[in-house]
Amino acid sequence: MRRSIWLALFLVIGGLLGQAHAASVAVTAANYTGSRSTSSGVTATGLWAISGLMLSWNITYDNATKLFTYKYTISDDSGKTYPVQCTQVDYLDIEVSPSYTAANTKAGSSAVTAPSNFSSSGLLGSTPYMPASGLHGVQFGLNSTLPTYTLVTDRAPIWGDFYVKGDTTLYVLGNVAWNKGFGTDPTAATTNFTNWIPTPDTIAVPVPAGVLTGGATLLGMAGLTLYRRRRQLA
Repeated sequence: MRRSIWLALFLVIGGLLGQAHAASVAVTAANYTGSRSTSSGVTATGLWAISGLMLSWNITYDNATKLFTYKYTISDDSGKTYPVQCTQVDYLDIEVSPSYTAANTKAGSSAVTAPSNFSSSGLLGSTPYMPASGLHGVQFGLNSTLPTYTLVTDRAPIWGDFYVKGDTTLYVLGNVAWNKGFGTDPTAATTNFTNWIPTPDTIAVPVPAGVLTGGATLLGMAGLTLYRRRRQLA
């Protein structure tokens, strides 16, 4: 019996590792609320480099529906929301894993696109100043005056990337911002996650308790490190 339990556990872990291209670390419940700003973890250009740009988040989990609700709020460094330094948000991109589909976006979400690859463009393109690595994610907007964007999904949070661009009427000023760790992943040894924000993972967790009977301690010691295949942009 015990051998069967451990076999099931190793099959679960093996399945996760089999999807891996690079390791990503689960966001702990202690970090389900937080923020990143130009004073800590965010790179910004244009007027946002002057006023500061802050992305705050709050994540909740509904045990009844087995769904996570991610709320992302854009403001300046003082917490002032729209208009953030005279410009509304054109759009906000949040990284998701390549296995994430439109079906993983559930009722209650803000207007959001199906997952897509977003690549770096010139200054007059749709993604000015985006780091060359690009991003695979969902997009909120367009030209939204809402300071908060909601994503309801069955995917649990791991540390990932974001990119936000200001109103196109101020395009020439290049009001954009992104996390400083854009294009990279933390590792199991990482203890400071300032360069990333919580984003939806490949795997929906918590994993059913019955599957992990006898192995929860092992997973806890491993820090609940999850794996996902990173973006593979053309």
